[in-house]
Amino acid sequence: MSWNGKKTRSTKIEITTIDKTYNDPLARKLRYFLKKNRLSVKTKVCFSKELPVKLDSKVIASSVFVPATAGMVIASEVLKDTIKRTRKMFNLFFFKIFYIDQQLSQE
Repeated sequence: MSWNGKKTRSTKIEITTIDKTYNDPLARKLRYFLKKNRLSVKTKVCFSKELPVKLDSKVIASSVFVPATAGMVIASEVLKDTIKRTRKMFNLFFFKIFYIDQQLSQE
């Protein structure tokens, strides 16, 4: 999830869990829905710590680079999680092979 309407500073974007977000009206509604339905609020989200810019217009726009930066931050987090999970599976796989090899060599 990423709500970046009315934002101008891409340096304020970060990844956290939804229960730790602030200055984000969409996250507030989602937290309420999750708590009301007794669902986990420990889901990872991308959000901006920046306060929304006050505009007279009804348009919810941002600087063009803010959503682009949010997308890159999300992609980076997905890659980090994938590498972490793959590394665990890889280590477990080779541990099992090593253990079986040790058992066979003892026989």
